[in-house]
Amino acid sequence: MANLLSIRSGAMTLSEVIARQGRNPDAVLAEIAATNAKLDALGLVLDSDPRPSPNPSGGRGGGDL
Repeated sequence: MANLLSIRSGAMTLSEVIARQGRNPDAVLAEIAATNAKLDALGLVLDSDPRPSPNPSGGRGGGDL
């Protein structure tokens, strides 16, 4: 929870938090981008996804769920 608060308050960047966990920020962000692209291509919307929705139905398109 402390990491979340640090990122949201601007005290730390997401990349800083990822690096402190011993991971490569560029690799982690690329993995997140690839996962998001795959979810979008399949028309899947997770309730944990904070990205804005481009369509009024609340989904990102690509199918009826």
